[in-house]
Amino acid sequence: MQRFTLTLAEVPISATVQFPSTREYCAEWETPEATPVEHVTISEQDIAAEREPHTPPSQAEAFSSSYLETLALYRAIAQCMADHDAILFHGSVIEVDGKAYIFTAPSGTGKSTHARLWRELLGSQARMINDDKPLLRFNTGAAGTIQAYGTPWRGKHMLGTNIHAPVKGICVLHQAPKNTMTRLSSAQSLPLLLQQTFRPKEADSLEKTLAMIMRMAAELPVWSMGCTPTLDAAALSYTTMSGDRSFV
Repeated sequence: MQRFTLTLAEVPISATVQFPSTREYCAEWETPEATPVEHVTISEQDIAAEREPHTPPSQAEAFSSSYLETLALYRAIAQCMADHDAILFHGSVIEVDGKAYIFTAPSGTGKSTHARLWRELLGSQARMINDDKPLLRFNTGAAGTIQAYGTPWRGKHMLGTNIHAPVKGICVLHQAPKNTMTRLSSAQSLPLLLQQTFRPKEADSLEKTLAMIMRMAAELPVWSMGCTPTLDAAALSYTTMSGDRSFV
């Protein structure tokens, strides 16, 4: 067994896990000096529960137990984050000039590709916060801001780091033959944000999570973007979301 403390979205958490590799996976977020306010333990049963939905019966051993433990750990942590005004969101997040920009879409749509195009367009000006599962925390930093935080769960290419920034806007991507962007109303964006947010099982935590999603829809600019996998698409989304017209 491995026991360590990590801090995610400024919340210190004590984790007890089965595999040393899980601790190594979280090494950038380990904070031994912090006093935990949450405690999670991952059992063999938790790992087994992750195996069934992630593998077809014919490939029951396709994923290692150590990998599945990392999924069980993020699920256990995500269950308790609503108590700390935070949610786990499915998206790719880039920081540019101190602001975070989130790209979200169903898996395989191209959010990581679009984030890569931003990095190609902006160079060192753009930094990856997280490429898959960032945490969004409310009422931290400057009053009224929603902050995006990096986590160890940063996608298959492991892009991201332990930094955070206030969210400037969210872009919901879909593939299209030409590049277009449409600003969504709160009512239009709410179901799209809900689809991409981890929803806890406990009623109280779920209620808190839904309230935070509603706040996102009300307070953040949310855009729908039909995009091609080109630098022109990155330039359009960057200029529209940031207000910087230097690429027009």
